Amino acid sequence: MKRDLVRQLLADEGPMTSSDLLRRMEAANIAPPAARKRLQRLGDEVRRLYGYGLPNNQQLLYLQDDWLSPRFIERLRDAWHEGNSAHGNALAALPSDGTALPLSLMHTRSGVPLALKGQVSFERILEQLEKLERVRADAPPELAERCIFAGRAPSRNAQPIQRTRAVLLSERVLLAALRDWLRKSAFASYEKIRVRGDDQRPEFSRWPYDLVGPSYVRPLGSRYSRKPRGRELGVRTGVVRRLSNSRAERVAGRARFGESRLFIVAAVRRPFLWHTS
Repeated sequence: MKRDLVRQLLADEGPMTSSDLLRRMEAANIAPPAARKRLQRLGDEVRRLYGYGLPNNQQLLYLQDDWLSPRFIERLRDAWHEGNSAHGNALAALPSDGTALPLSLMHTRSGVPLALKGQVSFERILEQLEKLERVRADAPPELAERCIFAGRAPSRNAQPIQRTRAVLLSERVLLAALRDWLRKSAFASYEKIRVRGDDQRPEFSRWPYDLVGPSYVRPLGSRYSRKPRGRELGVRTGVVRRLSNSRAERVAGRARFGESRLFIVAAVRRPFLWHTS
């Protein structure tokens, strides 16, 4: 009878995380130890999804008929949002209208590290999103680069590939101008600034960025009012602040300490040319 209760809950309300289902069982006057045991002994009619970025090692329980259904996807996205999952962040980096986004650019905007112990790799996240049919990959000849698209099928609202190419070119011009300004203002080492598209990928502390350069403006830095994390600094003169106020040049960045010097890092985030949710 209790097993029927679980199946009835999943059939009526759709997929649930294991913690949500435990709360519903406890509300039905089932003792917590008995409820946990019942979840462990569920039959094959109840499927489990785990290892997909769900918080606190939770599982998503569902019936086979609900696999990839709208309420399955909705509940999964809610769980990602509640747990601030890297899967949700990666999905949020994609334009919501199905427009192509280059793979390397999606990695930068998702905030997933390149390779860090204890962290899920970007390749693994992308593989799982493809399995869930949340994204698809293709290599348009106009870009000569692998791109990621939101959704399982092409969207009629997606922007043309030529427009995506124009956006990438305009961002490259913006980054080149920013590098030139940093050089001439002596904010960063003249020959050490790297931007997206260079032979050596711009990265700092195993995270990819659009621009990275060692800086010597330590006297201009001041700690944030909040408790600092990772010895972060804010730059008063505002390399980033100056650009982020412009609608066409929404550039987000931070100045961080390296081993013995300050690093300026920046990433272009959602400029007006990109359509994101």
